[in-house]
Amino acid sequence: MMPLMAMSDLPLFGVLTGFEIPDDEIRIAGGVVLKKRFADIFSTPLMAYGAPEAGKHHPAPWSAIDGGTFLKCRVEIQITSAETFEGLSPTTFAWLIAALLRLHIDAPIRLAAVRNLPFTEENAREPSGTLFEAAPIQWGLFHPGRDFILATESNLAWLRRQLPRAIAMWQDERFQHSFTIFDQARWSATADACAVMLWTAVEILLETSALQDKGKLIAQRLSAFIALDSLDKDRALQVIRSLYRNRGSIVHAGGTMEQRDFIQLFRIVTVAFQNAVIHGLPMQMDAQCHLSPAGACAGQASS
Repeated sequence: MMPLMAMSDLPLFGVLTGFEIPDDEIRIAGGVVLKKRFADIFSTPLMAYGAPEAGKHHPAPWSAIDGGTFLKCRVEIQITSAETFEGLSPTTFAWLIAALLRLHIDAPIRLAAVRNLPFTEENAREPSGTLFEAAPIQWGLFHPGRDFILATESNLAWLRRQLPRAIAMWQDERFQHSFTIFDQARWSATADACAVMLWTAVEILLETSALQDKGKLIAQRLSAFIALDSLDKDRALQVIRSLYRNRGSIVHAGGTMEQRDFIQLFRIVTVAFQNAVIHGLPMQMDAQCHLSPAGACAGQASS
């Protein structure tokens, strides 16, 4: 395994799951390129039935155990210059790009592995790199039966536009903390644990973490931030109130979340963070939920 310190060096290369690109090479920003690349990452756990002698392998027989890792990657990200991401480490920058792609494309995208050389056959004898996002579970709203989504030029143009905004917002502690928790919720062991983390991210985003009896205020602020218009806000308000009561049932009474409610919650929180990236953080709002001047609610706007 490559020393972790090497992951702070440039150039940095990573392989991505969940999507394909329409051209062999696509420029995203200065020093940042996506390339078509085939890389399957796999491992199978084995069980041995006898203790090994010192310095030797376990004696046969061995048995394969269900599980392990199997990640299908069809895109490589190449980061060769720090001109675009001053203040971030190369791996943080690569993760942020993957997180933005997850935010915009409904596909199981993950930055599967990173290293300081391209993931090519010519480099097969070099150090193989480091697994990066290899959790056994990934929550999201995906297309069943499809390993890959073809990223459109519209998807890639969105990434080009939003990446500089996300880098600038990363300097804001509230955005950094809330967006990190939102993205990490995807790797939770259960849907209920994921839901609780999603609500934690929302509370930080809306600056309600320290408040008591905050369910009503969260519903008001969140519905105002994601709604397309006043009618949409009224509908969203009722849904969000119900979903937040469900969160209380999970945390305080050991309840569980129905699949339909989980899908609604995941979509609502995704839209909130899409809007945060596109329009900026919601200002500290009063009970009437006045919005920031830039934050006219845009739902799933694709700015």
